[in-house]
Amino acid sequence: MTKWLWIDASYNKNFRLEEEIASAFDLDPREVARVMCERNILGSTQIADDITLPHVELSHLRYQGIAWIKYDSSFALVLVIDKEKPSRSVVDKLGFILEEEHLKLMRQVNSQQMLEEVLKNAGR
Repeated sequence: MTKWLWIDASYNKNFRLEEEIASAFDLDPREVARVMCERNILGSTQIADDITLPHVELSHLRYQGIAWIKYDSSFALVLVIDKEKPSRSVVDKLGFILEEEHLKLMRQVNSQQMLEEVLKNAGR
């Protein structure tokens, strides 16, 4: 099953990315923190001046998807994917989002509904 998630973290100074992702995708927050840290050790996840692409790659996931997190002046595009059986839909949507014109559009997303509308048009 896939999930597309929008979170406005700009108002919450105590926001913990790994806890939010774990809760939304039914994962252990310690495991999420561990794999995100391991990925960051490999190199920067920065894809634009104001956007990072943290990865959560685990096996046997019940849910896969993308979370778009809005901070005060930056964003995180979190990829949650099964490393054994990656969702074609998630991979396709990620490819769509990563095009510069679509990153500009993503910066304007301000609700769950708007995120779903943008992603519904992916691949058209």
